[in-house]
Parts: sequence; C-alpha cells; structure tokens
Amino acid sequence: MNVSSEYQAKYHYIGNVAEQYDARRMSNPKWQREQDAIANLTGKFDPGSVVLDVPLGTGRFMPIYAEMNLKVVGLDISLDMLRQADKKNGDEVRETTFVQGDSEVLPLRTDAVDYVLCARLLNWVPPSVLSRILAEFTRVARKGIVVEIRLHEEISFLRAFSNFTNDLRRQDNLSASRVRRMLRRKGSIDGYVLHEERFVQQVFAQNRLCLREVVRVDERTDYFKRDFQPYLMYFLGKGEFEKN
Repeated sequence: MNVSSEYQAKYHYIGNVAEQYDARRMSNPKWQREQDAIANLTGKFDPGSVVLDVPLGTGRFMPIYAEMNLKVVGLDISLDMLRQADKKNGDEVRETTFVQGDSEVLPLRTDAVDYVLCARLLNWVPPSVLSRILAEFTRVARKGIVVEIRLHEEISFLRAFSNFTNDLRRQDNLSASRVRRMLRRKGSIDGYVLHEERFVQQVFAQNRLCLREVVRVDERTDYFKRDFQPYLMYFLGKGEFEKN
C-alpha cells in the first residue's frame, strides 16, 4: 500500500497564503525567468499533448499551455490553490482538469499523460520523498518530465569570493542593506531542502530518465559556507528516447 509522507509545505498553501501567492512573488525576476523557461520547454512538446502540472498552484502556466495547444491535468494537494487557479485563469480552464491529490501517490493510471511538469516543489521535500515523487512522475508520463530543483555544491574560498565580487557588480543602487541581504545565509528557510547533484542524478538514472535539456533559472552562493546553489529546470525524456 502506498503511504504518503508528512512534510511542512504539504499543509502550508491554504487561506491567505493561497490568495496572496502570486502577489508576493511576481515581482521577483526569478518568476519571469521561470515563465520564460516553461514557455521554451513546453514549446518542444507535441501539440495536443496532455500535461500533468503538479503542483498546479494558482495555475500561473495555464496561459502558456493554452498558447501551446496543450491539454492540462492540474493537480495540487491544496484545494484553496486549485480554487485560485480556477478563479484567475478564465477561458484557459476549459482545457484543464482539476484534481486534488498527493504527488507521492498520484491518482492517475500508468502512462496517463504525455508529460509531467513540476516547479517549486522538490526543494520542500526530503530526499527520500523526492525519490518517490520522481518515480510517480515516471510512472504516469509517457514521454517526458520537466522538474525544477535547486542543487548545492561545496566550492573553494576563491570561487566563493569571486562569486561575491561578481554579484556585487551586478547590483543596481548598491547599499549597505543590500550587501547585508547578499551575505545572509541561503537555504536556511525552515523546511527548505538543498539537494546534492550526485543524488539527483542517481534518481534520474534509477528511473531511466535521460537529460534532453537543462535551463539555469537562478543561482546564488552562500559565501560563508562556500556553498554554490544553482536553480535548474530539467527536461527529461523517458528511456524510450535513447532508442528512438
């Protein structure tokens, strides 16, 4: 019997958190880079494909799916987030089936969809749960998977210092408060998990997922811990791609 795990983020996105989700995040440049990455990658899907978006959240990618002529199954564990998606997306919901469910135990048959797309979830689950979720994605997707994951790797003092100076140069209106924010320890939010690249690649290999493309959405460095943290969006094909 499949049993899902307990983790903090599972019960977080309800009420006001769901209502204010977009407004609290849309001004961050990372938001638009994610939009652009999804538009780029879904543009490589076959027209008319069925996509499972999990977690659907507020349905921020639904206009992109509509433009790409994709049919969507939108799954989220939060009924409040599904309500926001329905409320905010107007005509786009006509090609969307809303499902409340758990990403560890997807209520879908094997090969039910062509692609699975997952953004902003996998750093809120521990490694063991990430493994189970990726296995479920592989089970229900016929063609491929898009997942977004922030990794981390230890770097040298010289590279950390170089990253810091490069980040300083990229800042507009540099101030003492902005420097303090840059120096704040990264990845320390309660419940946020930074995954090791070696582990992530092992999970991909276990599920016979082959890399088709990777997009760097964001990157940051914890200068004190000498920890480099790229935020990557992977487009993965199932094993069949290696034969075709």
